[in-house]
Amino acid sequence: MALCAKSPDSGAAWRTGFVLCALAAGVLVFLEWRRGEVSAREVLVLAVVLRVVVFPMTPTLSDDGFRYVWDGMIQAESGVNPYHFAPSDSELSSSHEEFIYEQMNSRDYYSVYPPISQLVFAVSGFLYPFSWLASWYGIKLILLGGELAGLFLLSRMANPRNLLLYAWHPLVVLETAGQGHGEALVVGLLIASIWAVHQTRPSFAGGAIAAAGWVKLVPFVFAPFIVRRLGWRAAVVGFTFTVMLAAPYAESYTIPHVQESLDLYVRSFEFNAGPYLAIKGIAASIGFGDVSKTLGPALQWLFLLSLPIVFVLDWWKSWSIGWAMIIVLSLFLVCSTTVHPWYLVPLLALAPLVMERDAGRWFGLGWAVLGTASMATYWRYAGPSWGYDLAVWLGWILWMSFMIVAISKAGLPRLMRQRASKKWRRIQTILSRPLDSSARVLDLGAGEGFVGEAIHKSTDAQVTLVDVVDFNQTPFPLTLYDGHRLPFEDNSFDLCVVIFVLHHAGDMEQTLREATRVTEGPIAILESVYESNWQHWLLDRLDRLANRIRSAGEMTSREKHLHFRTDAEWRSIFKRLGLHVEHATIEGRWVHQQALYLVQKG
Repeated sequence: MALCAKSPDSGAAWRTGFVLCALAAGVLVFLEWRRGEVSAREVLVLAVVLRVVVFPMTPTLSDDGFRYVWDGMIQAESGVNPYHFAPSDSELSSSHEEFIYEQMNSRDYYSVYPPISQLVFAVSGFLYPFSWLASWYGIKLILLGGELAGLFLLSRMANPRNLLLYAWHPLVVLETAGQGHGEALVVGLLIASIWAVHQTRPSFAGGAIAAAGWVKLVPFVFAPFIVRRLGWRAAVVGFTFTVMLAAPYAESYTIPHVQESLDLYVRSFEFNAGPYLAIKGIAASIGFGDVSKTLGPALQWLFLLSLPIVFVLDWWKSWSIGWAMIIVLSLFLVCSTTVHPWYLVPLLALAPLVMERDAGRWFGLGWAVLGTASMATYWRYAGPSWGYDLAVWLGWILWMSFMIVAISKAGLPRLMRQRASKKWRRIQTILSRPLDSSARVLDLGAGEGFVGEAIHKSTDAQVTLVDVVDFNQTPFPLTLYDGHRLPFEDNSFDLCVVIFVLHHAGDMEQTLREATRVTEGPIAILESVYESNWQHWLLDRLDRLANRIRSAGEMTSREKHLHFRTDAEWRSIFKRLGLHVEHATIEGRWVHQQALYLVQKG
């Protein structure tokens, strides 16, 4: 990947080689993540090796590095405040013959890099008399040192499997050690602030987040989340550090010049911003014309207005600091008009901290996939004409798919618990006598276990969960069932509930026989039924989709047994097995008719 990462002048073939290598590397990292057999030491050692491999790279993919060297050079050699003049201003004409001046973009813009970044550039600027490369490698060495320190701290807080998804990601390796973007140092400081929150060290956390904000401005929005957790000391230290670090560059022109460049940036630049480009395209298609000049600032305001809402949710839900940060940073990127690949680096660093949760895993994977696809946006400057557009839309569509699953994973358990309680209330209405704490209940085909949980909460009955696969999400233990014989004695239970299970059973009649054998009392069966071929087709498709989402693919192997039946067919089966139907009702719309049966040994 590094060898192919030549400047656009080298031709489309080299850039295509780079993109293909980057995509292949992203796939390999994902496969290694799936395998999961890796230690923290292995992750850290290979992470260092990969960064050493790409460290010799020059700014061939992004010319930001030349601006870094320029800002450092004018500070070290001329004592010029980098916010005072744009590079093209006549006051700096004595440096216009320098090699780096010709390589820079946006020479008419004032510098927007915050004070900590400028201090890093200035320190490395003292190496400029040796060569611009000496200054360039000096900048990268400082940034990389901060990133590796953050990676080490991250290894103390995340498991190795999830850690490698950041540490080995080709985008991370390339943009930190290869192209030397300031996000490398942001990662180190953000992870340090999270570590300080975990260690309850308010002064350290406040100082770290202030420093991160003066590398890239966005981390300042994390300050309220840290102060909420650690109190006034974090706020005082953070504010003090913010002022002290800004003081060397504070002049009357600093804020107006930076604001001018940032405003032009938001209004004029657009790159790899899927949501922004989608809204812009829709607006144009319905007759609003080009809304780019107003849409960028509007999205900025949308992000700022969303912050209080996220803060309230963080307080209400008691999120981890890592989860709060990744939500905020995600909103920032979704509302951006420009999402250069390196903008994703801090978010990818936060992802391992939330991936232990089911929803967090899909969330982190979605951003990792977008990061891999974003490597192909380098086709914009050299490559096939369709390459950039394909990379943007495919990357963001895949990202959206992962986000939908993540959101469903976050909200699905609550919804399913509500539905489970509703199902149990329906069953309660048809029981001849209520259950008490002495009752023994079998939840056969328990799935997540939510129906069994609802039964226990409302009656205090003894509940046993059984299923052929284990994706139980309740505190109750689950017994695995081989599909042929239940591991219980005859008449072990007073009630058996079988909720939307039998249409998945490999041998449905044997499952019912076993339920009858181990149950002394009634068996409550809730099943999907149909009347027309169209209803049957729809049931089949919806059931496959719902169960794949619920079980993260664990139920896919059961789809070969999928078999829905009509009400008449169920009644015939019960009669054949010697089961007396004590109650039967059919509810629901034509899309999903649900039959509730209460049967007992004849």
